[in-house]
Amino acid sequence: MKDLEVVAFENEKKDYMDRVVSWVAQLSEEDCRRLIEQSEKSSLKDMVNHPPHYSNKIECLDIIEQQVDDPSSVYEGHIWRYLYRHKDKGSNIEDLEKAEFYLKRLIKHYKNL
Repeated sequence: MKDLEVVAFENEKKDYMDRVVSWVAQLSEEDCRRLIEQSEKSSLKDMVNHPPHYSNKIECLDIIEQQVDDPSSVYEGHIWRYLYRHKDKGSNIEDLEKAEFYLKRLIKHYKNL
């Protein structure tokens, strides 16, 4: 016999999924494409600027910038790394955006000299 809490949870989950399916069924094909595109863009942006594996931690890049006199070679190394491997991964756009992230840091560094 199932625990009452498990049964309640399963019922809530089923009700929620039924509502989601009903909502999605009402969307047009264009609305679905737009939602998927927005979701992909936001998840890529988060993975580039604020990856979840850095949450509530000091970012390595911040420590490196504090420890070295000239971080430009660090930025350049990351740019080359992401440009070099972007074709070998399924998330090639994400790697190109990461290269862009470091390129922007490099440009900002040189503007502040």
